[in-house]
Amino acid sequence: MIGKDVVHARAGCRHLLESAAAGVLDAAAVLVFVAIGRTAHADGVTLAGIAGTSWPILAGAATGRSVARTWRQPGSLAPGGIVVSLSCVVVGIMLRVVAGQGTAHPQH
Repeated sequence: MIGKDVVHARAGCRHLLESAAAGVLDAAAVLVFVAIGRTAHADGVTLAGIAGTSWPILAGAATGRSVARTWRQPGSLAPGGIVVSLSCVVVGIMLRVVAGQGTAHPQH
């Protein structure tokens, strides 16, 4: 019995690490997206600027990860990755508007 408990504990730790790594990669992708966007809109890449712009999108990612329960299948594209991506956009934009940050408009 002890052997099976150790195997289950190791599997649980590995699963937890995979889920945490997927969350870190999601956050890193958002931060890169924000840095590129701030550069493209000539807003400058500062720590305060990135933090201010990224928090609504990161909150959207966290919401999506919770709704999709991505910890059950870390790294899966469907449905988890799709839900997280959509949540980043929908929740992120809603939070930006509520916070008075507005949304970016294409420049011609």
